[in-house]
Amino acid sequence: MTSSEFREWLELHQTLFPAVGVWLQGQSDKSLLLDEWAAVLRNVSFASCKAATRAILSGQCETKGHQGIPAAVRAWASELDAESRQQAKREPSHNPLLCELCGNTGAVSIWHPLLVRAVREGCKEFKSKITGAVHKVFDINGRPRYPEVAVACKCPKGDRLATDRKVGVKTFKAMVVYGSQSYHVPMMTNDWEADIASHQPDNFVQEFADF
Repeated sequence: MTSSEFREWLELHQTLFPAVGVWLQGQSDKSLLLDEWAAVLRNVSFASCKAATRAILSGQCETKGHQGIPAAVRAWASELDAESRQQAKREPSHNPLLCELCGNTGAVSIWHPLLVRAVREGCKEFKSKITGAVHKVFDINGRPRYPEVAVACKCPKGDRLATDRKVGVKTFKAMVVYGSQSYHVPMMTNDWEADIASHQPDNFVQEFADF
C-alpha cells in the first residue's frame, strides 16, 4: 500500500473498530507506531488489506490484541495477493489489438462448406445448380475431397480481403466473409468430424428445410 492508501485503510479500520482508534489515541508514540504499521503493510495491496479488515470483523481472521492488527492483516492480505497472482497466471492474457478469430492475418480457416453440408445432411455428393456437375465430397477412402478453405475475417484486417480491389488491369474478387453462411465452421483442431459436430446448429432440421 502507498501512504495515502494506508491512511484510507486505517480510517476504514478505525470506523469498523472504534476501540482501535481509542487505543491509538492513548499511545504516547502513536506517530512512530503508525509508521511501523505502514512499513509492515507496505508490500500488500490496498484491496486485500480492506478484505482482511472485513475478515477480522466477521471473525474469519483473528488478531492478538491491537498490537497484533498489522501482522494479522498482512498475513491475510498476503494470501489473497498470492491467490490473485496465481489466477492471473492461469488466465490467458488478452491483447485488445489482436483479433482472436484470425490472429490479425485477416483470414479465417474453415472446413469446406460442402464438407459441412455433407456431414450435417448425411450426403456424399452434391449437384451444382449452375453447371449440373456432381461434386463428390469424399474419396474412396472416406477422406474429404474439400477439406478446408479460407474466408475473410470480420475484423479490420479482413476488410481488405472482403473488398474487391484492382491491381493494374486485373480486379481481384473479394473473399466471402466468415459467418455469412450457416455452414462456416472454424478449424479448431485437425479433426473435422469433431469440429463440425461441436458446431452443429440446434435448428439444423429447419435449416435444411429452408435451404
